[in-house]
This record gives sequence, C-alpha cells and structure tokens, in this order.
Amino acid sequence: MKISEMGKSLTTSLQGTDPLIVGVLNESFIFYADLVRQINLDVKCEFIFSDKIYEIGFDVKDKSVVLVFDQPPKDEVAEKLKALLKAKGAVSTTIVSK
Repeated sequence: MKISEMGKSLTTSLQGTDPLIVGVLNESFIFYADLVRQINLDVKCEFIFSDKIYEIGFDVKDKSVVLVFDQPPKDEVAEKLKALLKAKGAVSTTIVSK
C-alpha cells in the first residue's frame, strides 16, 4: 500500500478520536514523517527507540495509538505492545509498516 493510501485510511479510521502517532526509531523516521504528512487530522507525535520499545514514557490514556515501524514487527512483539498500551489506557492500537 502506498503511503498516501495509508494516510487516507488512517485519517478515516482515526476520525473522532485522539490520535497519537508513535515512530519506532531509528529505522522508521523517514517513513514516519511521510506518513504523518498524509494524515489529515490533528495528531500528537511521539517516538520510542527500538531497543527500549517496552518503555513507554508518554501518556497513552484515551488515545488511539498508531505504532509506525520500518519493517513489520514479529507477532509476539506486536501482541506484547498492544497489551502494554491497553494496560496503560490506550483506546486502540494500530501497527503500520512499509
């Protein structure tokens, strides 16, 4: 899927929510920047380092979180992240990658 199509899809699915777009550094920075520009909503942006992925140091309560990876994460990593974000109060978690 093209970045512009991803952005349109996220714009639709995040409508009416409080979106938080989280880039997993270092690899995803360019993809992240391109994607955020394609989301036609006010969004909050944060970053986490890939080696500290389970150390969420920002508020996710009542947010619709979108995690942006350069490459798709392993299923076990994705499930752990979704569970962690839900426990911290995230409304939803979406994982996207190139």
